[in-house]
Amino acid sequence: MNADRDTPRTIEQYLEALRASLAGRDPALVQDALYDAEEYLRGELGESPSDHDVGERMAQLTESYGTPQEVAHSYVEAEARLGVGFPAPAVGPQASSLVQRFFAVLVDPRAYSSMLFSLLGLITGIVYFTWAATGTALTLGLSILIVGLPFALFFLATLRALSLVEGRLVEALLGVRMPRRPGAGAPAKGIWGRIKHWLRDRRTWSTLAYLFLRLPQGILSFTLFVVLSTVSAALMSTPVIQALGFPSASFGSYEFYWPLWALWIPVVSGALLLVVTLHLAKLAGSWQGRLAKVMLVRY
Repeated sequence: MNADRDTPRTIEQYLEALRASLAGRDPALVQDALYDAEEYLRGELGESPSDHDVGERMAQLTESYGTPQEVAHSYVEAEARLGVGFPAPAVGPQASSLVQRFFAVLVDPRAYSSMLFSLLGLITGIVYFTWAATGTALTLGLSILIVGLPFALFFLATLRALSLVEGRLVEALLGVRMPRRPGAGAPAKGIWGRIKHWLRDRRTWSTLAYLFLRLPQGILSFTLFVVLSTVSAALMSTPVIQALGFPSASFGSYEFYWPLWALWIPVVSGALLLVVTLHLAKLAGSWQGRLAKVMLVRY
């Protein structure tokens, strides 16, 4: 009796029960679970299920697909097995001191993947900004024409697709769990109904803002890490540069050479700058991951 009363009678009830069962879990995981469940249930029920048999069909589908509690448990278990991104290096008792933790970044794959994400930010930022600006301008310009509605639908759909693409980069390189499915919530039928649904979705506008922001972020991060990496490499290669007969630095007609006894100074300075650069890359990656989480994930 209690089991029958607790069985969801509609898709909305099932999704609410699934959301409640996943309360406190990663929002990206919740979004994926809700999308998969809704897609399955709507596909099995059809576009226009009749009111008199939808409750009975939902009971059958719940039995075959699993109760919301069972589905939530399976998603949590799968998440624990798979993990995301590059694993952080194991830091044992021997790496407990501040100095050891400072240099441990040299063997941290997350630091290098975060730097790669920052360097790729220039390319992705240009692509995202160009399409966001072009699509917005064309959508507004074509809104008075009959082709405006199909183009608006196409543009809004591409925003969702780009958010998933960016999510894959964020998850792979920054280790931040991002959605692997679009947001749940089936739009109304027809082009206009779908457009209205997406226009009311907060994530549509936050995604558009994110795509615009990626260009200035990409320029800043690319410039910063290219300059720091170049300076670090130049300092560490000072002995080789001077051995080839080139000065370490030149100011007009003045050329500077490090004395042999002091060549360790630029080498050590370059190595320390490299370590600092990797820490900055991890910090920038952590900040960027949190920003993507807030703007691209439906809470």
